[in-house]
Amino acid sequence: MIFVYWIIFLCVPLVSSIDKMLTAYGRVVGLESSQIISTSLDLCLTDCYRQSNCILAFFNSVGHCSFFYNNTTRIIDVEETSEEQNQVVGFKCFLPDQSCPRVLSNANLELPVFNVFWQKASNGWKLIKCLDGWRLFDRSNNSYVCMKFFELSFGSSRLVAENVCIENNSKLSGVANSKETLWIREFVKPFRTGDWDGAWLDGERKCDTSEPNCHNYTWSDGYTIGNEALANNLYSPNNTATKQSCLTVFAEKGPHLNAVSCTNYKMAVGVMCGYQLI
Repeated sequence: MIFVYWIIFLCVPLVSSIDKMLTAYGRVVGLESSQIISTSLDLCLTDCYRQSNCILAFFNSVGHCSFFYNNTTRIIDVEETSEEQNQVVGFKCFLPDQSCPRVLSNANLELPVFNVFWQKASNGWKLIKCLDGWRLFDRSNNSYVCMKFFELSFGSSRLVAENVCIENNSKLSGVANSKETLWIREFVKPFRTGDWDGAWLDGERKCDTSEPNCHNYTWSDGYTIGNEALANNLYSPNNTATKQSCLTVFAEKGPHLNAVSCTNYKMAVGVMCGYQLI
């Protein structure tokens, strides 16, 4: 089936010129909106566009308009329909300038301000987003991870950090690359009182005494893979691998990851938690 679509350009003050409403024949499946009104298609799309927190509008065959907001759900499934079914969805998305893709699959359906990504599915689209306050990262292994920094009482243990993540329905998170590490570092800066203050991360070295400074880190969060983030970015003096086997992010210049004792590190100011969407 061809996913028929058109694009709506609305000139509304205080809305970025790159944010557009791209509309197509389709419907939202498996999810009810908390706001449903009777209106016209044009007003349905315009109202969503004007609301900064609205990310999707659905106009059904009987003239009911449903709005879906950034803070209400993690995943929205949109299924393709035919023109005859008279059902329309409006995606708020990122498109450069006044461009309109000839093929919908070529559209960069991303709304950076919300950390929202529209992923093409076999019969439509799937919205991928984090809960409010969480940052979405697109991992290279085709998974999406949401991460958030939580402040801790100074000197909190790794066990305390893990429990904070559990209380927030997440896990102590690993890092996949330098982009994530630099992002976390900015949260540490305002809280640090000394050079070695940092935020707990997942990851633990598995080395023996024959490898005085190995980088063989393993991850227990279930979604971090590989050691790309550690390359030229880990402060770990020689002969400490079996004594300082856990990780923190700290705000010093140079390497931003610090190898610390899993049990005796007393300078934590926060923790990075995460959960995997898909």
